Amino acid sequence: MKKLLLMFFAILFLACAERKSEVDFGMEYNKMWGAGDKPQWVLNHGIFEQTAVNWSTGKHTATPVPLGAVGPKKYLKMLSGIIQNTDIAKTLKLAVSENVNVILVIGDGMGFGHLSLPIFNNIARENGEQTYFEKITKDGTTGIVFTNPYKEIITSSAAAATAIASGTKTRVGMLGLGPNGKRVETILDVAEKNNLSTGLISEAPITHATPAGFYGHSISRSNQNLIAEQLVNDNEIEVLLGGGAKFFIPANTLTNDFDQLKKINVSLQGKSARKDKKNLLKIMQNKGYEIVSTKDELSQISNKTKKLLGLFAANAMNARIDRDNENTGEPSLVEMSEKAITILQKNKKGYFLMIEAARIDWEAHANDAGAVLKAVEEMNDVLEYCYKVYKTNPKNTLLVFTADHETGGLGLSYYSLPKGKRIPIKLESGDIYTPTKFNLPFSDYLKLNKQNSTFEKIFTEKNDFNNFYKKISDNVGYKIDKTLARKIYEEISKFEGYK
Repeated sequence: MKKLLLMFFAILFLACAERKSEVDFGMEYNKMWGAGDKPQWVLNHGIFEQTAVNWSTGKHTATPVPLGAVGPKKYLKMLSGIIQNTDIAKTLKLAVSENVNVILVIGDGMGFGHLSLPIFNNIARENGEQTYFEKITKDGTTGIVFTNPYKEIITSSAAAATAIASGTKTRVGMLGLGPNGKRVETILDVAEKNNLSTGLISEAPITHATPAGFYGHSISRSNQNLIAEQLVNDNEIEVLLGGGAKFFIPANTLTNDFDQLKKINVSLQGKSARKDKKNLLKIMQNKGYEIVSTKDELSQISNKTKKLLGLFAANAMNARIDRDNENTGEPSLVEMSEKAITILQKNKKGYFLMIEAARIDWEAHANDAGAVLKAVEEMNDVLEYCYKVYKTNPKNTLLVFTADHETGGLGLSYYSLPKGKRIPIKLESGDIYTPTKFNLPFSDYLKLNKQNSTFEKIFTEKNDFNNFYKKISDNVGYKIDKTLARKIYEEISKFEGYK
């Protein structure tokens, strides 16, 4: 009985820890994203008539997500139509077992609404261009993916990653384990058994739920110290690029205490998250990995390199919108992908590479449409590069993009015009057309592109009101009056430590 009680409380503790992680996910270090009248809600409500952007929640939804793929028809047939996320794993496991090069690009949190943002950009600009989301689905196949976890409706990144990586539905928060708690075999496992080269890339920590779903095994995704040890001790993944340096260094040390990490941008440095004295960097170095921590160091890595570990931030890397015009020293997802494929494709037998566009999800949790747009555009840039790689060997390369789940319930919607604002328009035909709905003009939609900082960055930098008003006016593409800015500032100021 005593053992049963201990087991019950252990499971309860882990479940509570996981639920807390899920609630805080995205802005876990900042309380203002998880309680009260969230300042991003005040902002979005205030500019809705300029943006037409609607968010139904700040969390995950059960909305199906898109999939597109190009490659040998045998595998495309398995990914067509309405499918489950477990079908992805079954297809890709078969492909790597048959020595096919597989590139899997996951837009974390990306639903159809998120994917539409760059497509609307092209329509608004009347440039006739296609995104690579469109090109891949037209050249290959299209899938609609249901993401529900084991016996529930709404998934977590961990359960979704496990399903995509292994083909097994599991419980929310569990990683690399079936619902019975037993380890499951992943695409990466099959690839390594078949002597293919393997790689994982993410803007999040490389120990985070999505990348960890391909190699880690834990009752809770929050156990990132354990997951880092599993990565280092139990795997021979040739290329690992992302954030999460704080999980690789001994307790009570700083990232800049280590020569390999000294050049990380000061804003991305941090303290160890470990509780022990294990130096996982040293273990990786002893296993033959070259270690880099900046964009310049990554570019200087020889193409002859066999094993590469890149840790570009203590925790997560910056959002695309917060590094595209600043000199943060971080590589882009495209630059990481280029270096990874250059190394992996030296294996004539084949390779498996998973690339996660993680910040789509983080910005969607913050209901930040301008930052989401930039994040999805970066994923599109990755697909453009990967599509070119695919075209060099189309008979033996499978390129797939998808998402683990939808975040935020993102949508664009009209609103009814009051009678006094229904202005008649005389058409060339002589007929009179009177609009009854406000439907956002594409010219106004394009203002979304003018945003140049995440809400997170704008809101969390300590300022007096006048500086805050200037910052929000300068960095959000839509008109922000002082009354709205004051409401947002008042909500932010409620959080301890802001002033």
